[in-house]
Amino acid sequence: MLTVDVQTKSARTDITIQADGTLKEDKTYALPIALTHTSSDITIKDEKAGHCIYLIKDMRKLGDTYKGEDAVKSFVFFDGTNPLNALSFQLENGKLLWDVVSPFAANINWDAQAQRPYLKCNAYIQYLLDNNEKFLQPLRKRGTKIVLGILSNGDITGVAQLSKQGAKDFARELAQYCKAYNLDGVCFDDEYEGAYDPNNPALTEPSEEAAARLCYETKQAMPDKIVAVYALRRMYSSKATVVDGVTIKNWIDIVVGDYGRDPSQVPYGDLTSKECSGQSMEFVRGTGGDLQGQRLINQGSGWFMGFSPKPENYGNVFRRLSDVRTLYGSPLQAPTVFYKDNDATPYQYPDDLQ
Repeated sequence: MLTVDVQTKSARTDITIQADGTLKEDKTYALPIALTHTSSDITIKDEKAGHCIYLIKDMRKLGDTYKGEDAVKSFVFFDGTNPLNALSFQLENGKLLWDVVSPFAANINWDAQAQRPYLKCNAYIQYLLDNNEKFLQPLRKRGTKIVLGILSNGDITGVAQLSKQGAKDFARELAQYCKAYNLDGVCFDDEYEGAYDPNNPALTEPSEEAAARLCYETKQAMPDKIVAVYALRRMYSSKATVVDGVTIKNWIDIVVGDYGRDPSQVPYGDLTSKECSGQSMEFVRGTGGDLQGQRLINQGSGWFMGFSPKPENYGNVFRRLSDVRTLYGSPLQAPTVFYKDNDATPYQYPDDLQ
């Protein structure tokens, strides 16, 4: 029972739901809640406002991503592939491998009519966002963070060539997307920009400072979300570690390195190795080598990264990741399921590949 003062216009209460052992893991249960009042001084706005339904699914036996407070974490980009394939990567102890999944990538482009930079979503990204309850939220319910990749796209804008006002405008739009689609943040990649227009007040000459400014403004716009960067070109630099008197650790949460680059060895500003990756692996072309778990532990790296693990390449991908046993004390379980593009159905691996 909730007791409120007669002058109170609204109130909040907490509901605790305890499940017994009769719930079935593959079932979703509907729990109707009705609000009633015992005082003539209290009215409910309308009948609909006094009712709601909670959908409940028992996920207590499903593994999450937590592998220890100090464990090296993992970041994976899915490039045109169904991100539900992250569920294929499970340790034998039941834990999921990938801590962060980044659909790659949405783009920054110029809106000539509105005269501002905007977020452009290709067909792959837009489909995931439109159907995020099927393709993204199931991962979040298991503890995986969804961080949207942001890439330049060949026009006058770019993630490292926005003015202060341009960065503020674009950051606000990113925050709106993260809120609307229940995403956990963004990851900036400084590639494929076109020539900037020096007469455009939303743009500036490409620089490390402009890249840092975008990260800073994005964190200002959504302080509770993740701001990650792909450490390439101007997006992560020792030349720009302070913006408006605020140090880099306050506006960059994760740094993932380019192939062959280990940002965890020499973190910039007040970042530490724990915010940086120590190894990056490309799973299509094969660059980046096999996972080196002991090296990551020895040098205090906080992350490792993988790019584009496709089901047709699982044999090689899982082989290259075999040293997760060193990181987590449990080997990777051989994959048994995979997900086809635009399909939330789990298929049997490898039987259904063809």
